[in-house]
Amino acid sequence: MEQLKFIGKRLVYLVVMLLGVATLVFILTKLIPGDPTVANLSQRALNDPEIVAAYKARYGLDKPVIVQYFLYIRNLLQFDLGTSIRTNNPVLSELMRCYPATIELALFAIIIAAVLGILFGIVSAIRRNSILDQLVRAISVTGFSIPSFWFALLMLYFFYYKLHIFPGPGRLSNSFSPPATVTGDRPVSAAPIKTNTLRKGTMAGRLLAIASSMLARR
Repeated sequence: MEQLKFIGKRLVYLVVMLLGVATLVFILTKLIPGDPTVANLSQRALNDPEIVAAYKARYGLDKPVIVQYFLYIRNLLQFDLGTSIRTNNPVLSELMRCYPATIELALFAIIIAAVLGILFGIVSAIRRNSILDQLVRAISVTGFSIPSFWFALLMLYFFYYKLHIFPGPGRLSNSFSPPATVTGDRPVSAAPIKTNTLRKGTMAGRLLAIASSMLARR
């Protein structure tokens, strides 16, 4: 019973936190200087009062701020994130199109971090206070201190541009054709390609198929 109460409290806190974040985002967008109508319409459209009125009515900009807030919360609850100004497509569909790449990147990063973290932890525990332990600590502190985006640029510069060891930026190398989109996730969608290649190819072709389909040459 106590566990159910604890879980219930955490869920309530989660709802309150999400509501607070959504409210804060709404307030900050309203505090940004400038008029969204002026920012998104051309000069010719701004000279036409009907186009300006239609634009404001479409996005609810002609309503009081409190009404805009409740419309904003209602749309969030319905997973309606609006329309992208750049592509004119629903924002949710744009996010759904991009999420497989994010999952791939996060998954491989978690695996690499877990393997290296466990390995360094075992080394530090076995060789405590040794030179090797001090070296592992220095590497760990350096890894936490360096900004990830800057470290990624360094890795690209040395291992891709200088040494030509790793593939460049992008989910797939230019020498490979993208697999048929089934799940949106290229390693998963590439699994049938790997199976067919293993049946038909040589040993070199099999190794290449495994590397290209499982790692997707990100």
